[in-house]
Amino acid sequence: MSHAGKAHSFGSCSAISNSQTVHHYINEDKDGVYSGSAFVKYDTIYFFYTGNVKHAGDHDYILTGREQNVILVTSKDGINFSEKKVVLRNTDFPKDMSLHVRDPKVWEENG
Repeated sequence: MSHAGKAHSFGSCSAISNSQTVHHYINEDKDGVYSGSAFVKYDTIYFFYTGNVKHAGDHDYILTGREQNVILVTSKDGINFSEKKVVLRNTDFPKDMSLHVRDPKVWEENG
């Protein structure tokens, strides 16, 4: 399948074509996204990326004031995308970790 002349993104936009951008921000990626990774299984592309949230206030943004949320989006064709699903939130990580956990790397092992 050729997508020549079209750019596609799974982060904060979906299907950028002919200079049209449709934003689909959710609360868990409202301040931007960080790269991630993807894999294909059973004709479905599974994209995982980090949604960034910065809270207002006097924070160091290392241990306080930031959220990093791992988000999943799927696609059958690389053009149309599913709704975003948060699979990991700040509260899922140990409390003493930096809030700069990002860029998830995913793979299937022994599968």
